[in-house]
Amino acid sequence: MSSYTKVISEMKNDSLKYGNKAAADIAFNKLKVGPEVAVFDKGTSAKVIERHILKRFGTNQRYVVRFSKGNEINLPVAIGISFPELVSFIESKIKPDYSVIIRPFFEVKNCFEVYYDGKTTQVQVLPGKWDITTNEKTDLIVIHSDKMIIYRYEKERPVKGLDVSISQPLSVTELELIGNFAQQHKPVLDAFLQISNPLFMRGHHEITGGLSFSNCRKSTAPYEIEEPKNTVYTILGEKDVAAWDGKGEIYVDVSALSREEDKSIYKIALLLKKRGATKVYCKSFLSHQAILLREAGLTTVQLFEPKDYSVKIIQIK
Repeated sequence: MSSYTKVISEMKNDSLKYGNKAAADIAFNKLKVGPEVAVFDKGTSAKVIERHILKRFGTNQRYVVRFSKGNEINLPVAIGISFPELVSFIESKIKPDYSVIIRPFFEVKNCFEVYYDGKTTQVQVLPGKWDITTNEKTDLIVIHSDKMIIYRYEKERPVKGLDVSISQPLSVTELELIGNFAQQHKPVLDAFLQISNPLFMRGHHEITGGLSFSNCRKSTAPYEIEEPKNTVYTILGEKDVAAWDGKGEIYVDVSALSREEDKSIYKIALLLKKRGATKVYCKSFLSHQAILLREAGLTTVQLFEPKDYSVKIIQIK
């Protein structure tokens, strides 16, 4: 049995025990493409967790604390908290069916999401933190067997989670670095197709230069990337759904106020579907927003405006 097959087999069991998010983190660490993590089964007391973290990692660093349950996304998270804050956060947010994931904190420079279906590899990149509260246009990297096509977003974007509040366009060099990471670890992507096909995988580019995977999501995949051909009606909230006349293309430009308010976006998606919508535009088909739109039964189309992008083709050796 190959190492990949063994890890995936163990991950399937871990998914039932801990939830998909925690199981993926354990698998990435075993395959040496993810950070070291400590995972605790549901029902573990905060005091037991505290003692384990003290012994394993110590007190002189900050931590990321996340929860895992089934295939759920946008569960509570604490980023960069101190060791004394661990217990109070867990006790305030834990539920009986949550597993707990803890890892040492690292500063994230860019986040990226990988789509892979065994043939097509696409990577979308956003500076800073990328979750349900963030909704900006992304850089796009399309990887073929012989070439990498980088669609570099040429405008400034607001950034979450870094000292800077506005990001200049990312360089071709750092986009190529992220694309190469996905390409070099194609055996990992191939192995994870046993878990989900198509595959949606989260990654981080650390401020120190390191790259890692940190999550694997199950999500249906109907998507397109195109320019709108008709009039576009923008949805910013529920009132816009009610005002829509049922004509033209729909562009859903929404984000949640916090990670735990993703149901607000899902509600908008259900209202659109009830009014007869079947397909909507969004800023990224790999965003948390797009996942929720698809889960509500809508096909997501990434709004792609060529004027905002430059194109660089790099041959793969």
